[in-house]
Amino acid sequence: MHYPKYSKYALASLAALLLPVILFAQQTTQPSQDETVQAISVLTSAADVFDKAMACRQLSLHGDPRAVPALSTLLSDRKLGNYARTALETTPGQEASTALREAIPELQGDLLIGVLGSIGVRRDVAAIDAIVPLLGQDNQAVAEAAARTLGHLGTPSTADLLHKRLSEATPKFRPAVGNACLICAQRLAEQGEREQAVALCDAVQDSDVPEHIRAAAAYNAIQLLGNDALPRLIEALNSGRESHFRIALKAARDLGVDASAEIVAQFAKRPPEQQALLLVALGDIGNQTALPTVVEAAKNGKPNVRIQAVRTLAKLGDAAVVPVLVKAVTDPDSSVADAARAAIAALQGSQVNAAVIAMLNSAEANIVVSAIDITSQRNIPSATPTLPRLARDEVMTTRRAAIGALAQTATLDHLPELIDLTLETLRLEDASMVQKTLVAACGRMPPEECAQTLANAMTDLPPEAKVALLEPLVAVGGTRALQTVVTAAKSNNEVMEDAATRILGKWLTADAAPELLDLTQTLSHGKYKTRTLRAYIRIARQLNMTNDERMEVCRNAIALAKRDAEKELVLEVLQRYPTPTGLLLAQSMLQDKRVKEIAQSTIASISSGLEAPDADTTVPPFARENMTLRDRVVECRNAVIFPQSEEERRHAFETLRQYPAPEGLAFAVTLLSHKMYEQQASTTIVSIASKVAMKDRQKAQRALQQVLHMTTNVKLRQAAEQQLALIQASDTQPRAAAD
Repeated sequence: MHYPKYSKYALASLAALLLPVILFAQQTTQPSQDETVQAISVLTSAADVFDKAMACRQLSLHGDPRAVPALSTLLSDRKLGNYARTALETTPGQEASTALREAIPELQGDLLIGVLGSIGVRRDVAAIDAIVPLLGQDNQAVAEAAARTLGHLGTPSTADLLHKRLSEATPKFRPAVGNACLICAQRLAEQGEREQAVALCDAVQDSDVPEHIRAAAAYNAIQLLGNDALPRLIEALNSGRESHFRIALKAARDLGVDASAEIVAQFAKRPPEQQALLLVALGDIGNQTALPTVVEAAKNGKPNVRIQAVRTLAKLGDAAVVPVLVKAVTDPDSSVADAARAAIAALQGSQVNAAVIAMLNSAEANIVVSAIDITSQRNIPSATPTLPRLARDEVMTTRRAAIGALAQTATLDHLPELIDLTLETLRLEDASMVQKTLVAACGRMPPEECAQTLANAMTDLPPEAKVALLEPLVAVGGTRALQTVVTAAKSNNEVMEDAATRILGKWLTADAAPELLDLTQTLSHGKYKTRTLRAYIRIARQLNMTNDERMEVCRNAIALAKRDAEKELVLEVLQRYPTPTGLLLAQSMLQDKRVKEIAQSTIASISSGLEAPDADTTVPPFARENMTLRDRVVECRNAVIFPQSEEERRHAFETLRQYPAPEGLAFAVTLLSHKMYEQQASTTIVSIASKVAMKDRQKAQRALQQVLHMTTNVKLRQAAEQQLALIQASDTQPRAAAD
């Protein structure tokens, strides 16, 4: 039987992941009255805690008022109270609200806190009278939950209650009331009661609560006022509180309130730390009327202020601020200079490009160097013709900056100038850098046109100069580039042969293989014949080829190789890409005593590599040796869901039973609700539950309970009951509540 390696595996893995979701969706998106009745009957029976918890979950998804009596009796249950309360929280109708409300006097601690939370979610205003007394509870957590619930109810009356309690509360309780007031203000605003909502925020600001709550109240008030918030924002700026100052700036940025005039008016009065924050806000607001203030800060502010002012100019400014930024570029503080360069690079508008080009003609070397860097970042084509001149500048920093920029900006039109620069600097200290620039620039150009331009430039040049123009061709690639290098290799000039064969050894595409074979067969110099043969073998070893093409290269190389080193390289290729043809080629080298041992090792490696796929096609993935339990369960899932045959599915279930694992148990449980899998899944659960219980007793018990709940097969039910009894009998610890 054949098992494809990839497509089936991927599809089956996806299906295995989705199957529990599909089963769950089938159970939850199509509820029926019978399901609701069944869940209620479980709650009123002597069923296990786990089953009742699952019934509550079922009702939380599609319960109705019929379930309220059964659920309400469980609200005080230590193990099931939260399950029942969650179900009531989502149950439609006043019956559920009444049940939660009436449970308040009967509960305490965490169960009471949970019910208060559910009342808040349901916005049951009828519960207000029952909740208010809890504000005086000795249990701090309950009192805080009561305040929070009143906040969520969000009525004018709860707002008044919380407002009054805010002034009366103890210092320990007051923060919770303050937070509840903020919640209530949000709810009031949602109902259109903006004025009362703002008043409640103001009350929190004026109360003795922690500073972060007062700041949140100030921010919320500004947020609620919207377009009318400017006076409040100014008030927060002038409050003298650092937290209020910061939230005012945050509000100005977040809410789109244009407070730029007020910020400008405040700017000179503030310390440098706050001035930097004001500049951030001005940049985010984006009103250009603030430019004079920002420009002044960029010129004369403290270092941290200047840095932020320069960054803000990048947002607000245009070409008019370039002179200010150019001056900042020369600042002794490198942080200011770096920020200025980044700001010029980020400025919008074509006029900025003209300003940058003007910087290239500055008499100050550091300004020119910065302009070159900015030219590269902005990719200004009109600046490129200036760069070759600067690449010949007497100042080394200017010269090298221009050379580096040409690597990023030069196009095919600039290639002749770049070639001239390369030839001029052959024996100068910048030769290596210029050569790298030529290679990088050529790598971005259209390959055939670039190669032709380089080839044309080589005419009548001495060999040393031609070599400099050969170097970029490996980055250019393509037919014309390859032919130019091959022609150089056949030139009968040793300098050219040396360079060309070296370059071919770095070629990046397999189309060089025929040319390298021809050179190996025709070159007269032994050194270069060896080099081209090794380059030929390298193509088979490293580059993309079909197996037939790769084996053809190896066959030719074996015939041409004279040295052991090249023969060993061929054997390495054969071992790396095992094929039947490669096995025969390796066997043909056994006659060579000098490489016989390596050939034998290669043959053994190829043989094992060829056997592995055959083994994969005859043994099901889940039955292979040396697998982790988790991997084996995944493969069994695949085989169960997308089997090649029913025999394979049966074998997969047997494997799950043979290798018991918690993951396999969980998978079998997900299959119980499908009739076609029910018997095999139940049998698997009964078979492995006791072994899984040694690692996870609770999981094993729940799985057996699911068998009892789902299967109708009498023998399987009896077996499940026996296994469950054995596990429970061995459990000396009290059972934990259902999770």
